[in-house]
Amino acid sequence: MKKEDGGPAYPQPLTDNHGSMDYPSNGWGLGGMSLRDYMASAALTGILNYFPVVSREDLDSTERQKRLAKHAYDMADAMIAERAK
Repeated sequence: MKKEDGGPAYPQPLTDNHGSMDYPSNGWGLGGMSLRDYMASAALTGILNYFPVVSREDLDSTERQKRLAKHAYDMADAMIAERAK
């Protein structure tokens, strides 16, 4: 089952060659990153500021990167769930 991604973070309506708006069935055209990705990137910024990195080698650790990314997406999922209430 696909995770709820919150839809596009910065949705843009499609336009035809003459500049008139064309809304597809979902109402938006090119959305770029999902709201989930946007929230995860914002959460990661906060996480990295709250938990200082001891050394460059520590940040280069693949396991540490995976843990930080998981925490960021867990926070984004929680924000999307709260937003849906």
